[in-house]
Amino acid sequence: MQLLKKPVKREIIIAIAIILALLAALAFLGFRISKLTTTISKNIQEVLDRSASIKLLSVLEDQYASKGERYSRILENAIPPKDALVDLQKEFQSLAAQENVGFGFTFLGETPAGQSNLGAVTYRLNVQGGSLDAIFRFMRRLASFRYLNGLNSVAINKPDANFQAVLNGQAYYR
Repeated sequence: MQLLKKPVKREIIIAIAIILALLAALAFLGFRISKLTTTISKNIQEVLDRSASIKLLSVLEDQYASKGERYSRILENAIPPKDALVDLQKEFQSLAAQENVGFGFTFLGETPAGQSNLGAVTYRLNVQGGSLDAIFRFMRRLASFRYLNGLNSVAINKPDANFQAVLNGQAYYR
């Protein structure tokens, strides 16, 4: 009987050791599975976030294609490349001729275009007209000129029978 007890004890000890090893392996695998589940959840959330960003980008691209492109063309027409301003004096002279006012043009300088700002050609216009109304009509034409420009100062006087205006301004380019 003594002989029978030893193998049973040994088998019980071995069975308990196997069960303990299996429990330890199960605990380890459970911990790893939990950790991997957390990682997978984070990755899924990141994929969902990126997917939402891609959808927003797609919407923005569609909006640009339908509206932004049109506005870009308008801006490109209003803000010419630098080379288009070569005939600026002739174009201003044409505006003056349409209002029957005398005209003089002086180039004052240039501010180069940068990545975040427009370039500008600075000028002075001397305009002589019989009436103040003619000078104002010229200034209105200048304000609605096809290229973006602005007046920095205006001086109007009447040294004789005719009015005279000195206009300092800038025409912008990209």
